[in-house]
Amino acid sequence: LNRPMEGKFGSMEYAKEELRAALASMVIGSQLKIGHQFGQHAAYSGNWMKMLKDEPYEIARAASDAQKTADLLLGIGQKREVKQTTSPVTTLTKGDEIAYNNTTYKVLDQKGKTLEMEKADTGEKFKLKPSDKLFKNLVDALNNPPALELAEQEEITHKIGR
Repeated sequence: LNRPMEGKFGSMEYAKEELRAALASMVIGSQLKIGHQFGQHAAYSGNWMKMLKDEPYEIARAASDAQKTADLLLGIGQKREVKQTTSPVTTLTKGDEIAYNNTTYKVLDQKGKTLEMEKADTGEKFKLKPSDKLFKNLVDALNNPPALELAEQEEITHKIGR
C-alpha cells in the first residue's frame, strides 16, 4: 500500500503502523475464521492512547488502511468464483474421525447401514444408524468443521514461530 516506513521502533510513526497492522490482523483472522492473538499489541497500547488522544480521527484512518491491507492480502476484489469440486459428504465411512460437540467420534466399522462408532475420549463404543439424529449431526460436522479453539490457535501459532 506504499505506507511510509520511516518511523523508528518506539516512535509515534511506528506505533501508527503497528495499529494498522494490528487492526488488519484482526480483520484477516475474522475473515479466515482463525481468530486473533493479541499478545504483543499490549506493548503499543500506551503510544496508541496518546496518539488517539492527540489525533482522535487516526483510528478511522487506521481502520480504513487496515481494511485495504486485509483486502489486498486476502485477494478481495480479485476473487473469482471457484466451482466446488467435491460435493458435500452425505454419509460416514470407516476411518472417519469427526469432531462434534467437544468429542471426537471415530467410525470403526460398517455393517450394512449400521456403523460401529467410538467416542475417542472415553473409548465408549456404540452403534449408529443413518436414521439417528447423531448421524445427521456428524455428517454436518464433517462437512462444516468447527473453527479452531483458542488453545489450538496458540499451539499452531507457536509452531510457526510467531
